[in-house]
Amino acid sequence: TATLGASAALPNATPARAPLGATPKPAGTAPRVEAAKPPAATSALAAASDATPTPAPAGLGGLFAVDLPGGDRELTETEINGVLRLVADAEPIDQIRALNEAALLRLRRPHPTTHHVLVSEGEDLVGYAQLESGTEWSAGQLLVSPDHRRRGIGTLLLQRLITESSSPLRVWAMGDTPAARALATTAKMIRQRELLIMERGLDEEMPEPAIPAGVQIRTFIPGRDEQQWLRVNAAAFAHHPEQALIDGDDLADRMAEPWFDPKGFFVATIEDTMVGFHWTKQHQDQLGEVYVLGVTPSAAGRGLGRRRRGGPGG
Repeated sequence: TATLGASAALPNATPARAPLGATPKPAGTAPRVEAAKPPAATSALAAASDATPTPAPAGLGGLFAVDLPGGDRELTETEINGVLRLVADAEPIDQIRALNEAALLRLRRPHPTTHHVLVSEGEDLVGYAQLESGTEWSAGQLLVSPDHRRRGIGTLLLQRLITESSSPLRVWAMGDTPAARALATTAKMIRQRELLIMERGLDEEMPEPAIPAGVQIRTFIPGRDEQQWLRVNAAAFAHHPEQALIDGDDLADRMAEPWFDPKGFFVATIEDTMVGFHWTKQHQDQLGEVYVLGVTPSAAGRGLGRRRRGGPGG
Protein backbone atom coordinates (compact mmCIF):
# COMPACT_ATOMS: atom_id res chain seq x y z
CA THR A 1 0.00 0.00 0.00
CA ALA A 2 1.32 3.47 -0.84
CA THR A 3 -0.30 6.71 0.27
CA LEU A 4 0.55 10.33 -0.38
CA GLY A 5 0.55 12.67 2.62
CA ALA A 6 0.17 16.37 2.00
CA SER A 7 2.58 16.96 4.84
CA ALA A 8 4.39 15.32 7.70
CA ALA A 9 3.84 15.58 11.44
CA LEU A 10 5.71 16.59 14.61
CA PRO A 11 8.54 17.11 15.19
CA ASN A 12 9.89 15.91 11.88
CA ALA A 13 7.29 18.27 10.73
CA THR A 14 8.69 19.85 7.61
CA PRO A 15 7.66 17.27 5.00
CA ALA A 16 9.26 16.75 1.64
CA ARG A 17 7.80 16.35 -1.79
CA ALA A 18 8.87 15.29 -5.23
CA PRO A 19 9.57 18.63 -6.91
CA LEU A 20 8.84 18.50 -10.62
CA GLY A 21 8.14 21.03 -13.31
CA ALA A 22 11.38 22.42 -14.75
CA THR A 23 12.20 22.59 -18.44
CA PRO A 24 13.37 19.24 -19.87
CA LYS A 25 17.06 18.89 -20.60
CA PRO A 26 18.83 16.86 -23.30
CA ALA A 27 19.35 13.27 -22.27
CA GLY A 28 23.15 13.33 -22.30
CA THR A 29 24.79 10.56 -20.33
CA ALA A 30 22.31 8.02 -19.03
CA PRO A 31 21.74 8.54 -15.28
CA ARG A 32 22.41 5.76 -12.81
CA VAL A 33 20.73 4.92 -9.51
CA GLU A 34 22.58 3.63 -6.49
CA ALA A 35 20.89 2.40 -3.33
CA ALA A 36 22.95 2.66 -0.16
CA LYS A 37 21.27 0.30 2.29
CA PRO A 38 21.35 0.22 6.09
CA PRO A 39 22.77 -2.45 8.35
CA ALA A 40 20.34 -4.91 9.99
CA ALA A 41 17.70 -4.12 7.39
CA THR A 42 14.52 -6.10 6.97
CA SER A 43 14.20 -8.63 4.19
CA ALA A 44 12.71 -6.08 1.84
CA LEU A 45 15.83 -3.94 2.24
CA ALA A 46 18.41 -6.71 2.35
CA ALA A 47 21.61 -5.76 0.56
CA ALA A 48 22.15 -7.31 -2.84
CA SER A 49 25.33 -9.38 -3.18
CA ASP A 50 25.60 -8.31 -6.81
CA ALA A 51 24.50 -5.27 -8.78
CA THR A 52 20.94 -5.87 -9.95
CA PRO A 53 19.64 -3.87 -12.95
CA THR A 54 16.14 -2.46 -12.53
CA PRO A 55 13.84 -1.66 -15.48
CA ALA A 56 13.66 2.06 -16.17
CA PRO A 57 10.52 4.09 -16.81
CA ALA A 58 9.80 4.79 -20.45
CA GLY A 59 11.85 7.62 -21.88
CA LEU A 60 14.89 7.22 -19.61
CA GLY A 61 16.89 5.15 -22.04
CA GLY A 62 19.85 3.58 -20.29
CA LEU A 63 18.83 4.50 -16.74
CA PHE A 64 19.53 1.62 -14.40
CA ALA A 65 19.56 0.94 -10.67
CA VAL A 66 22.40 -0.60 -8.68
CA ASP A 67 22.16 -1.95 -5.16
CA LEU A 68 25.62 -1.47 -3.74
CA PRO A 69 27.21 -4.69 -2.41
CA GLY A 70 27.44 -4.74 1.38
CA GLY A 71 24.63 -3.53 3.61
CA ASP A 72 26.72 -1.39 5.96
CA ARG A 73 27.98 1.31 3.60
CA GLU A 74 27.54 4.86 4.82
CA LEU A 75 27.02 7.81 2.51
CA THR A 76 30.33 9.38 1.58
CA GLU A 77 31.04 13.03 2.29
CA THR A 78 30.78 13.69 -1.45
CA GLU A 79 27.35 12.07 -1.58
CA ILE A 80 26.13 13.96 1.48
CA ASN A 81 27.30 17.25 0.01
CA GLY A 82 25.59 16.32 -3.26
CA VAL A 83 22.27 15.81 -1.50
CA LEU A 84 22.67 19.10 0.37
CA ARG A 85 23.36 20.86 -2.94
CA LEU A 86 20.19 19.35 -4.41
CA VAL A 87 18.20 20.68 -1.45
CA ALA A 88 19.78 24.13 -1.78
CA ASP A 89 19.21 24.26 -5.55
CA ALA A 90 15.56 23.20 -5.28
CA GLU A 91 14.51 25.49 -2.42
CA PRO A 92 14.43 28.82 -4.34
CA ILE A 93 12.55 27.15 -7.19
CA ASP A 94 10.00 25.38 -4.99
CA GLN A 95 9.85 27.99 -2.22
CA ILE A 96 10.14 25.22 0.36
CA ARG A 97 12.83 22.89 1.64
CA ALA A 98 12.51 19.49 -0.01
CA LEU A 99 13.77 17.32 2.87
CA ASN A 100 12.67 17.60 6.48
CA GLU A 101 14.95 17.90 9.47
CA ALA A 102 14.92 14.19 10.28
CA ALA A 103 15.98 13.28 6.73
CA LEU A 104 18.87 15.75 6.80
CA LEU A 105 20.09 14.41 10.14
CA ARG A 106 19.97 10.84 8.82
CA LEU A 107 22.35 11.74 5.99
CA ARG A 108 25.29 11.71 8.39
CA ARG A 109 24.23 9.07 10.90
CA PRO A 110 23.59 5.52 9.67
CA HIS A 111 20.41 4.04 11.03
CA PRO A 112 19.15 0.46 10.62
CA THR A 113 15.77 1.65 9.29
CA THR A 114 17.07 4.25 6.81
CA HIS A 115 17.64 3.53 3.11
CA HIS A 116 19.15 6.08 0.68
CA VAL A 117 18.70 6.06 -3.10
CA LEU A 118 20.97 8.22 -5.26
CA VAL A 119 20.41 9.06 -8.93
CA SER A 120 23.48 10.27 -10.82
CA GLU A 121 24.18 11.45 -14.35
CA GLY A 122 27.88 11.16 -14.97
CA GLU A 123 29.49 12.58 -11.83
CA ASP A 124 26.49 14.74 -10.93
CA LEU A 125 23.86 13.76 -8.37
CA VAL A 126 20.50 14.61 -9.94
CA GLY A 127 18.00 12.90 -7.63
CA TYR A 128 17.70 11.54 -4.11
CA ALA A 129 15.18 9.57 -2.07
CA GLN A 130 15.17 8.44 1.53
CA LEU A 131 13.10 5.63 2.98
CA GLU A 132 12.42 5.26 6.69
CA SER A 133 11.07 1.77 7.35
CA GLY A 134 8.80 1.06 10.30
CA THR A 135 6.90 -2.01 11.43
CA GLU A 136 3.46 -0.52 10.79
CA TRP A 137 4.31 2.20 8.28
CA SER A 138 7.24 3.40 6.19
CA ALA A 139 7.84 7.02 5.18
CA GLY A 140 9.53 8.32 2.05
CA GLN A 141 10.88 11.63 0.80
CA LEU A 142 12.41 12.50 -2.56
CA LEU A 143 13.64 15.36 -4.69
CA VAL A 144 14.99 15.93 -8.19
CA SER A 145 17.46 18.56 -9.40
CA PRO A 146 15.58 21.50 -10.98
CA ASP A 147 17.71 21.05 -14.11
CA HIS A 148 16.74 17.39 -14.51
CA ARG A 149 12.99 17.38 -14.00
CA ARG A 150 10.33 15.98 -16.33
CA ARG A 151 12.67 13.18 -17.35
CA GLY A 152 11.05 10.46 -15.24
CA ILE A 153 13.60 10.60 -12.41
CA GLY A 154 10.94 11.45 -9.82
CA THR A 155 8.82 8.55 -11.05
CA LEU A 156 11.81 6.22 -10.81
CA LEU A 157 12.59 7.31 -7.26
CA LEU A 158 8.97 6.87 -6.22
CA GLN A 159 8.93 3.38 -7.77
CA ARG A 160 12.06 2.49 -5.81
CA LEU A 161 10.53 3.73 -2.55
CA ILE A 162 7.43 1.62 -3.13
CA THR A 163 9.47 -1.44 -4.13
CA GLU A 164 11.95 -1.21 -1.26
CA SER A 165 9.42 -0.46 1.48
CA SER A 166 8.90 -3.28 3.97
CA SER A 167 5.52 -1.92 5.16
CA PRO A 168 2.76 0.37 3.78
CA LEU A 169 4.44 3.51 2.46
CA ARG A 170 3.60 7.18 2.97
CA VAL A 171 5.42 9.74 0.82
CA TRP A 172 5.34 13.31 2.05
CA ALA A 173 4.40 16.06 -0.42
CA MET A 174 5.46 19.54 0.60
CA GLY A 175 2.96 22.25 -0.23
CA ASP A 176 0.48 19.95 -1.99
CA THR A 177 1.55 21.31 -5.40
CA PRO A 178 0.04 20.30 -8.76
CA ALA A 179 3.30 18.50 -9.63
CA ALA A 180 3.21 16.45 -6.43
CA ARG A 181 -0.46 15.62 -6.99
CA ALA A 182 0.27 14.55 -10.56
CA LEU A 183 3.07 12.26 -9.40
CA ALA A 184 0.77 10.75 -6.79
CA THR A 185 -1.98 10.23 -9.33
CA THR A 186 0.42 8.46 -11.67
CA ALA A 187 1.37 6.07 -8.86
CA LYS A 188 -2.31 5.66 -7.79
CA MET A 189 -1.57 7.07 -4.37
CA ILE A 190 -4.22 8.74 -2.21
CA ARG A 191 -4.19 11.58 0.29
CA GLN A 192 -3.86 10.07 3.76
CA ARG A 193 -2.91 12.87 6.17
CA GLU A 194 -2.55 16.63 6.15
CA LEU A 195 -0.62 19.05 8.34
CA LEU A 196 -1.82 22.62 8.88
CA ILE A 197 0.78 25.23 9.77
CA MET A 198 -0.84 27.77 12.09
CA GLU A 199 0.71 30.88 13.62
CA ARG A 200 -0.07 33.82 15.89
CA GLY A 201 1.70 37.01 16.90
CA LEU A 202 3.49 37.20 20.23
CA ASP A 203 2.01 40.62 20.95
CA GLU A 204 -1.40 39.04 21.56
CA GLU A 205 -2.16 38.48 25.22
CA MET A 206 -2.63 34.96 26.53
CA PRO A 207 -4.26 34.04 29.82
CA GLU A 208 -2.04 32.83 32.63
CA PRO A 209 -1.89 29.02 32.59
CA ALA A 210 -3.81 27.20 35.31
CA ILE A 211 -1.67 24.26 36.41
CA PRO A 212 -3.68 21.25 37.69
CA ALA A 213 -3.12 20.24 41.30
CA GLY A 214 -0.20 17.85 41.69
CA VAL A 215 1.45 18.83 38.39
CA GLN A 216 4.79 20.62 38.26
CA ILE A 217 6.19 22.42 35.22
CA ARG A 218 9.95 22.71 34.80
CA THR A 219 12.51 22.72 32.01
CA PHE A 220 14.23 19.68 30.56
CA ILE A 221 17.48 18.62 32.27
CA PRO A 222 20.03 17.16 29.79
CA GLY A 223 21.73 14.07 31.13
CA ARG A 224 18.78 13.21 33.37
CA ASP A 225 15.52 13.43 31.44
CA GLU A 226 16.31 11.66 28.17
CA GLN A 227 14.91 8.24 29.05
CA GLN A 228 11.76 9.65 30.63
CA TRP A 229 11.18 11.82 27.58
CA LEU A 230 11.61 8.86 25.20
CA ARG A 231 9.04 6.92 27.25
CA VAL A 232 6.51 9.78 27.21
CA ASN A 233 7.08 10.48 23.52
CA ALA A 234 6.59 6.82 22.55
CA ALA A 235 3.38 6.61 24.56
CA ALA A 236 1.97 9.92 23.34
CA PHE A 237 2.69 9.14 19.68
CA ALA A 238 2.14 5.39 19.61
CA HIS A 239 -0.26 5.96 16.68
CA HIS A 240 2.18 8.15 14.75
CA PRO A 241 4.24 6.48 11.97
CA GLU A 242 7.27 8.81 12.31
CA GLN A 243 7.32 10.43 15.74
CA ALA A 244 6.96 7.10 17.53
CA LEU A 245 10.24 5.93 15.94
CA ILE A 246 12.35 8.58 17.71
CA ASP A 247 15.09 6.82 19.69
CA GLY A 248 17.94 7.90 21.94
CA ASP A 249 20.28 8.62 19.04
CA ASP A 250 17.63 10.74 17.31
CA LEU A 251 17.12 12.73 20.50
CA ALA A 252 20.88 13.21 20.91
CA ASP A 253 21.14 14.44 17.31
CA ARG A 254 18.54 17.13 17.93
CA MET A 255 20.06 18.15 21.24
CA ALA A 256 23.38 18.61 19.41
CA GLU A 257 21.84 21.05 16.92
CA PRO A 258 22.81 24.75 17.32
CA TRP A 259 19.19 25.75 17.93
CA PHE A 260 18.67 23.43 20.93
CA ASP A 261 18.07 25.27 24.20
CA PRO A 262 16.82 23.36 27.26
CA LYS A 263 15.31 26.61 28.56
CA GLY A 264 12.70 26.25 25.81
CA PHE A 265 12.01 22.57 26.52
CA PHE A 266 9.24 22.32 29.14
CA VAL A 267 8.17 19.14 30.90
CA ALA A 268 5.21 18.37 33.16
CA THR A 269 5.72 15.96 36.04
CA ILE A 270 3.59 14.29 38.68
CA GLU A 271 5.61 13.14 41.69
CA ASP A 272 8.82 13.49 39.63
CA THR A 273 7.44 11.29 36.83
CA MET A 274 7.23 13.01 33.44
CA VAL A 275 3.72 12.97 31.97
CA GLY A 276 4.00 15.55 29.18
CA PHE A 277 6.24 18.02 27.42
CA HIS A 278 6.28 21.09 25.19
CA TRP A 279 9.48 21.39 23.15
CA THR A 280 9.96 24.75 21.43
CA LYS A 281 12.41 25.77 18.73
CA GLN A 282 13.74 29.26 18.02
CA HIS A 283 14.58 29.94 14.37
CA GLN A 284 17.22 32.43 13.25
CA ASP A 285 14.59 34.69 11.67
CA GLN A 286 12.98 35.17 15.12
CA LEU A 287 10.17 32.78 14.30
CA GLY A 288 9.34 30.53 17.23
CA GLU A 289 8.03 27.01 16.66
CA VAL A 290 6.00 24.56 18.70
CA TYR A 291 8.46 21.80 17.85
CA VAL A 292 6.51 18.99 19.46
CA LEU A 293 3.97 18.74 22.27
CA GLY A 294 2.87 15.48 23.86
CA VAL A 295 1.01 14.07 26.86
CA THR A 296 0.96 10.47 28.02
CA PRO A 297 -2.43 8.74 27.62
CA SER A 298 -2.56 8.24 31.40
CA ALA A 299 -2.52 12.02 31.92
CA ALA A 300 -4.78 12.93 29.00
CA GLY A 301 -7.97 14.88 29.62
CA ARG A 302 -6.52 17.27 32.20
CA GLY A 303 -5.86 20.09 29.75
CA LEU A 304 -2.09 19.78 30.06
CA GLY A 305 -1.57 20.39 26.34
CA ARG A 306 -3.48 23.67 26.46
CA ARG A 307 -1.75 24.76 29.64
CA ARG A 308 1.74 24.25 28.21
CA ARG A 309 1.31 26.24 25.01
CA GLY A 310 3.25 29.15 26.45
CA GLY A 311 6.38 29.47 28.50
CA PRO A 312 8.80 32.18 29.44
CA GLY A 313 8.86 34.54 26.49
CA GLY A 314 5.69 33.08 24.98
